[in-house]
Amino acid sequence: KVFETEPAVTRVRLDGGHSLVLFAPSLGHAVAALPEASSELPEELAFVINYPRLHGRADSDVKDAAAAFVSGQQLAGAISTATTRVSVTLLAMGAQPQHFTFSRASP
Repeated sequence: KVFETEPAVTRVRLDGGHSLVLFAPSLGHAVAALPEASSELPEELAFVINYPRLHGRADSDVKDAAAAFVSGQQLAGAISTATTRVSVTLLAMGAQPQHFTFSRASP
């Protein structure tokens, strides 16, 4: 399925509906689809994003960028409080994929 608000982003429900995976052609598309994705109240939210900036960047820089994306969206309230884990997979042609998982701290 695609998102009504962001048709370039494809979504797939896994694990009996507990997990929601978003396939986005860019970081901007992922951010645009996030409100609609969060409204589905997934326990786990996964992003698979085309990210050409992987080329020539240190792994630690890429991880910091992914962490900043997740924490920024959480602080902005864009990620549902029902979501306990967010994973980000960044892909680029000719570059090694990068995958990171972030857990929400318990209150």
